[in-house]
Amino acid sequence: MALVPVPEAPEVCLAEAEELLSARDRITSALAARVGRVHRAGEAKSHGHASTKLWLRSAGGMTPAGAGRLLTMSMELVRLHEVRRLFAEGSLPEGIVEAICTATSGLTDDQASTAERILLQLAGSAGAAEVAKAGRYMRAVLDPDGHEKDEQADFDRRFFRVRLRRNGGLEGEFYLPVEAAARLQHWLDVYAKPKAEGDDRTPSVRNADAFIAFLESKIVTELLVLVNAESLPDDPATAPGSEPHAGDARGRDSGRCESDIPECDGDRFGSDAPMPGDEHW
Repeated sequence: MALVPVPEAPEVCLAEAEELLSARDRITSALAARVGRVHRAGEAKSHGHASTKLWLRSAGGMTPAGAGRLLTMSMELVRLHEVRRLFAEGSLPEGIVEAICTATSGLTDDQASTAERILLQLAGSAGAAEVAKAGRYMRAVLDPDGHEKDEQADFDRRFFRVRLRRNGGLEGEFYLPVEAAARLQHWLDVYAKPKAEGDDRTPSVRNADAFIAFLESKIVTELLVLVNAESLPDDPATAPGSEPHAGDARGRDSGRCESDIPECDGDRFGSDAPMPGDEHW
């Protein structure tokens, strides 16, 4: 099918895509079974690879994360008999299988059997994300020590990389631990949703707009905190019988900066340094 032209009718493409998805799941099931046999026998090392995961990256061109997920499935499906059967039949999608295998990894056989039964029941009415969330909760209940190690390992993975573009823009990538990721996802669900009917922005653009709005509101909040009413000079119009001092008008004598120059920092200027508004500035 990969070599024949794509059908013009979208309904035909939809039906064929569903067939291909089911076929992909069965292929992944067969692949995981064979990768598991290779891993347990240590065959990758006998062929010059440092580990099974590096063999998958080299021979299969897989990413580190993809190789890790496949290796986890290959090890867990050996003891998750019902999950393995449904996966091989094509009636259980790869996303849910991966979520269950991730949840049972590191558990005892009895714990894994309990988790498999409960998560399969949930999978009948929930998607992969919900099964994964329930799996993390079950790991915390069944194996508290292992859950703490998982949390620490997840926290240790955190990073936030940015690169400055020639035009001054920033681009990058990041990874947040589970709890922080959940808070960010909730925030994006609220503030990056379509504004109105007909909003044709892509999800990535809506996320960017929400983050820009957050930065702008953060700057305003910081200014409101830094510039409080007690720190401002008296308004000459509201101080009867008093003449404003020249220094107070500029905020220079007290080391303050003019309110219309928020980036000014009084500590940056010496006592003899000219200030904005001086004739030699």
